[in-house]
Amino acid sequence: MPGLFDARIATTLDLHGCDAAMARTMVERLLRGKGGARAGEVAHIVTGRGRGSAGRPVLRPLVARLLRDEWAPLVAEYSKDLNEGGFLVRLR
Repeated sequence: MPGLFDARIATTLDLHGCDAAMARTMVERLLRGKGGARAGEVAHIVTGRGRGSAGRPVLRPLVARLLRDEWAPLVAEYSKDLNEGGFLVRLR
């Protein structure tokens, strides 16, 4: 199986403009196989770097925490993308 950076991206989910609740719903839907990627495939979740947020970044730390904790059973592996504005995620 190719590494995350060598794999073909099955789908991209761009969360720009989403609030935390909407982003959570959209990412969970994707991870449960209802958003264009299936088990073993890689999805690119674009959170942005948080420069448009009032105050501190919201989406990137939220998605990172959920991938690591609550959604870990749905994720085979994940990593920040190359520009650190999102994540590459292989679905379990």
